[in-house]
Amino acid sequence: GGMFWLLGVTPTEAQIKDIADWLLECHGDSTGLSTDSLADAGYPGAASLGDAVCGMAAARITSKDFLFWFRSHTAKEVKWGGAKHHPDDKDGRRMHPRSSFKVFLEVVKRRSLPWENVEMDAIHSLQLILRGSFQDIDDSETKTMIHARLNDLRV
Repeated sequence: GGMFWLLGVTPTEAQIKDIADWLLECHGDSTGLSTDSLADAGYPGAASLGDAVCGMAAARITSKDFLFWFRSHTAKEVKWGGAKHHPDDKDGRRMHPRSSFKVFLEVVKRRSLPWENVEMDAIHSLQLILRGSFQDIDDSETKTMIHARLNDLRV
């Protein structure tokens, strides 16, 4: 049991748990991750997310708590001027522009808009504020417990 608060277009809770587990396993020493392509970042379940979730920014707040932002694929305009021959075309046949363009569009389609520096700065600032808040809660609980024990000793 973790708790989830979802807003907007997001993966399912089970998919988010899987992403969090992947982050802990593969990026455990990191405080976060941002990418415009979960597939390129190495997330094994990226294909099952479809076009609705391609990009992600994750900020680790505590050892078990994360904040996630997700982005859908971008339909960015691509000016196509040709493609290199595929290595499998050993007999020197020309690649058909339509088929190579289709493959190229698939690659672009599986990406979100990149995360801007200003967005990452805002996410990092929020992460620091929330980490500080959680730290204060931990400290105040510890202080309350210590005060209670000291009071018990006085009796």
